[in-house]
Amino acid sequence: MGIFDSLLKKIVGAGNAGCVLGSRLSENGKHTVLLLEAGQEPHPGLSVPAIVTNYTKTADYVRRYMSVPQRNANLESNGILAGHSPYDYDGWANITNDDSWKYSNMLEYLKKSENYQGNFPSDQHGYDGPIPVANHGMLQDWRIG
Repeated sequence: MGIFDSLLKKIVGAGNAGCVLGSRLSENGKHTVLLLEAGQEPHPGLSVPAIVTNYTKTADYVRRYMSVPQRNANLESNGILAGHSPYDYDGWANITNDDSWKYSNMLEYLKKSENYQGNFPSDQHGYDGPIPVANHGMLQDWRIG
């Protein structure tokens, strides 16, 4: 039996959901967790707002999936570590007819994943989670200037 066969929990994808799931499963010490991610470390240029689009449309950072021909089908997936996360939780709630997906209901769980280190404290942020989050320095300079 190899190492991959002996692991109790395998999670594919290190987006917000994968990271939170991995953290929650491993925090009691009873589970061994393997978190697999195909995304790579972000290029430093991805943190410069003026040139970020130069990198986000290249094959290194975007996966394109084939679909049947149809209008308005854009099947791209971010290939950067942590993927991309949905922003419109209320839209998910409407589509699924399930209010548990509303942002106000998801916020508690989003905060558990976040370790906010930015300059603008808020009750919208978590401070004890495993994923460090901060405001981008250049963006802050732009807003202040």
